[in-house]
Amino acid sequence: MLKSSFIHVPGVGYKTERYIWGKGVFSWEDFLVSYNKVGLPDGKIERIKSHVTLSIAHLQNRNVHFFAEALPKSEIWRVYSEFKDKVAFLDIETTGLSAYYSDITLIGIFDGKDAKTYIAGKNLDSFVEDIKQYDLMVTFNGTLFDAPFIATKFSDFVPPPHIDLRFLLKRLGYSGGLKKVERQLGVMRPEGIKDLNGFDAVILWNRYMRGDIDALDLLIEYNLADVTVLKVLMEEGYRRMQNRLLPEYNLWKEGNKHEKEEIR
Repeated sequence: MLKSSFIHVPGVGYKTERYIWGKGVFSWEDFLVSYNKVGLPDGKIERIKSHVTLSIAHLQNRNVHFFAEALPKSEIWRVYSEFKDKVAFLDIETTGLSAYYSDITLIGIFDGKDAKTYIAGKNLDSFVEDIKQYDLMVTFNGTLFDAPFIATKFSDFVPPPHIDLRFLLKRLGYSGGLKKVERQLGVMRPEGIKDLNGFDAVILWNRYMRGDIDALDLLIEYNLADVTVLKVLMEEGYRRMQNRLLPEYNLWKEGNKHEKEEIR
């Protein structure tokens, strides 16, 4: 979807982007070849060509920050497919809701294949350095909770560009907390943790602090379910948003793939 986007070009709004798609131009490369058939003013054509060429270079250099800064905040989800090989699906557990009066107990990261848990009193301090290796961070409500909570506890925390699924999925008609959205999308959690919630996570941590090692194991499992489901929701949200914005995109992509196969 990113390479079909023109909304990040200065002076191009949603209406112009849709107009370009309506002319059958669905990619940056296609625009550079077929800009004459688009029918926009010469000045705008030259501006788009220049910015598209710049975009291709930044994508080749994997400069996700260029797109994160150029895209409207609500459209940051468009970068996911191009940068999903270095994404951190992230969720935190805390002793309460206030970053000023509560503490972080766990931070879980899932990269799409492997998961890592950062635990208070063990390896939590290494999180700030480790997060730097990722191009993207995906959370659910992390804009309002996880990211500012972490920033309050770690002054040197520099988050990668951030996709907050709460707001992406709300645009698709799914509202409420993470567990509610999961149920709306038909996602089932494993037995043993499917009925746990954030309040239970606090209780489990308190039990662990009193010496119950099994409580920590269950808390880690609960957090793991939180971070792994984010990938499912991200990919479903991405697919649905792409189909909503550009229903012709998949047809173009399929045809483009066959054309490349024939060239080979």
